[in-house]
Amino acid sequence: MCSSSDDAQAADDVGPGQDATTAEAWAALEEAGIVPENVALSDYVNADADVIVYEELSDAEILKSARAASAAAADSSDDEEVGHGVPTVPTSVTASQVMDSLDVLRSFLGAHDDDVAMQLLADCEQRILPLLVRKRKQ
Repeated sequence: MCSSSDDAQAADDVGPGQDATTAEAWAALEEAGIVPENVALSDYVNADADVIVYEELSDAEILKSARAASAAAADSSDDEEVGHGVPTVPTSVTASQVMDSLDVLRSFLGAHDDDVAMQLLADCEQRILPLLVRKRKQ
């Protein structure tokens, strides 16, 4: 069992957010030889108190990072693709390709009987059609 000196030491180690039960458990661990004698409960609890877990970047640091990433992307590929074959420059899509894509989605959603998704697709189509008409006029 814990001696009165161990209890006193444990009470001394009790810091903010620590209760007497925790201090008693720590004293029991010390008595069992599990905890080194030179390590106090408060040291153990606060071991990572000053560790930086995030960093707030200034606007200048964010811009510098973005420019570096952009420059690295430009240097890594002279093609129009960066990583996994994803084009960085939008490719021209014909109106018929757009309509075919909408038809494929409509068929898929019809087969899965999803009325909400079908309504969302109809909303998309209403927004896309004027863009296609405008593209034809150009």
